[in-house]
Amino acid sequence: MGLEKPKPNDVPSQDNGSAGEPRPQRRSDLTSRTIDGETVILNCEEGRIHQLNSTAGFIWECCDGMATISEILDHLVNAYEIDSVTARSDLERVLSDFENSALLKSLGKE
Repeated sequence: MGLEKPKPNDVPSQDNGSAGEPRPQRRSDLTSRTIDGETVILNCEEGRIHQLNSTAGFIWECCDGMATISEILDHLVNAYEIDSVTARSDLERVLSDFENSALLKSLGKE
């Protein structure tokens, strides 16, 4: 498709015209660990544990408040070598699940 393939943990250093685009951010009061490809998130306040598969765990790690949704999408496409339509669908579903589970501080919407 002509997209550059950044390393999954690289955050582009230039502005891609994404001003005002949401930048998902994990809640800082949650503890997470990745073990054998699965990410586990502990919410001590609610006494809940969330278990993520490798794709959701990858997206979780990208939710640092710095990367835009478009940048996370690019990372996902390149890391898993999938088409952008499938990646966008997966990303939207996972971010929705994160929001519904109150795992995100914000989507950084201005």
